[in-house]
Amino acid sequence: MIVELLDLDSAFAIYSTPADEFGDFWFLSGSGIDLTPLDLGKPGFAVHPYDDKLPSFMLEGIPHPMELFPESAKSTDFEPSPAEASYLESIQSIISIIEKGECEKVVLSRVKRVDIDEIRVKEVLARLKFDNPNALVYLVHHPAVGTWFGASPETLVKKSGENLTTMSLAGTQHNSVEGDWSEKEKQEQQIVTNYILESLKNTGATNVQVNGPETVQAGELKHLCSKIEFKALDIKKVIDKLHPTPAICGSPFEQAKEVISNLERDSRAYYCGYLGPTSNKGDFHLFVNLRCAEILDDHLRMYVGGGITANSNPEDEWNETEHKAQTLLRVL
Repeated sequence: MIVELLDLDSAFAIYSTPADEFGDFWFLSGSGIDLTPLDLGKPGFAVHPYDDKLPSFMLEGIPHPMELFPESAKSTDFEPSPAEASYLESIQSIISIIEKGECEKVVLSRVKRVDIDEIRVKEVLARLKFDNPNALVYLVHHPAVGTWFGASPETLVKKSGENLTTMSLAGTQHNSVEGDWSEKEKQEQQIVTNYILESLKNTGATNVQVNGPETVQAGELKHLCSKIEFKALDIKKVIDKLHPTPAICGSPFEQAKEVISNLERDSRAYYCGYLGPTSNKGDFHLFVNLRCAEILDDHLRMYVGGGITANSNPEDEWNETEHKAQTLLRVL
């Protein structure tokens, strides 16, 4: 069915949230070739880009349950690619900018091209769910924007009735690393937490409660995470203020975004945007679009990045992006 829909170039989404059991997915089919404006008050699946250079849109409708199970749980380990000199130079430039006091943190991303002959979509999604049970695992296709898939561990905003939740997710280690988090990683996560709390304050949010930080698993990686609960009357204002957070951009926001614009060679497109299911009750669960790739005819454009602070080591930052790429690489 999935291959047929791709051949017909029909809009559709397949997804599984952390609330869904292993193997349980949802399928939603769109109609027409026009992009439906995003409306979080309607049931469907919403997609928003990193910035306004590309359109936001949604597939409207009630999803249908489907089951996907991998034929094999075996994963493939890829050798890390040699560090690109240009990426290391960009990191060093950012460190110099931070040392001058112009920024506190900047998130630098890159595109990793992966040549492929074919993707067994059902198998890939099922194995992503097996490896990343606490992530939004998805594939979304629209004739106007192409095909994207991924496994994002980061909630932007979740609405369940009157209850609202976001999270501060930053700092990355491989599961094999033992011991406490470094000061660089703790600082990186605290920057994000402070920004979110200040943003919520500026939107008039109330009853703000912070739980954490604690270590959470995301496939072969682990992160520092604080869950933040709050109440707000103007939810759109909250989303607009939170996106993009320092976890995907930096701090201060305007200065970090300018540095990113000057140093990144590729458009982020829908990477670091947000997406997720919306319900007919007005509830939704939006995730930051991390650990994702765009599927093209004969290759993937895989998006990876990391937060740079004054204590960053360029080689370590490169290796972190390689570890993040493994989330998708190991299931192909």
